[in-house]
Amino acid sequence: MQPGRGLACIIFAACAPGLPHTPPLPNNATLASTLGPVTAVLDSAIAAGAAPGAVLAVSIKGQRFIYGTGHRGVHDSARPGGQTLYDMASLTKVIALTTLSMMAVEDGKLDLDAPVVHYLPDFARGTGPKTLVTVRDLLLHDSGLPAGRALWRET
Repeated sequence: MQPGRGLACIIFAACAPGLPHTPPLPNNATLASTLGPVTAVLDSAIAAGAAPGAVLAVSIKGQRFIYGTGHRGVHDSARPGGQTLYDMASLTKVIALTTLSMMAVEDGKLDLDAPVVHYLPDFARGTGPKTLVTVRDLLLHDSGLPAGRALWRET
């Protein structure tokens, strides 16, 4: 298998619609007590505002533990759990884009300090000094560009 292809398969599999039609298995009490300190850290991070909510899932030698904390979203106060579906788009950059970018840097095909317009001339269209934004700026969320767009409203 070519490098990156396995990663793409994992990402696409994670984005598959729906859940298996199997009932959730009960948590293992021993594993739950062992992971108490981990769930405390997760609770603390959510309380500090790191994310609205999170789910920890651990399986060791057939023993299963799933723990949800916080809430599912801004407009959904339900506690997340083992059946919660997350939008995998937020992981695309961390898992795929960053990995592929570093492979391109290693191969000499991408310069992190080059302006984005060097690779994408149309990037400079629009407002603001986008000609100064580098690839590194984009990867570090340090470009000064708006945080996001409500694309669902535009399509």
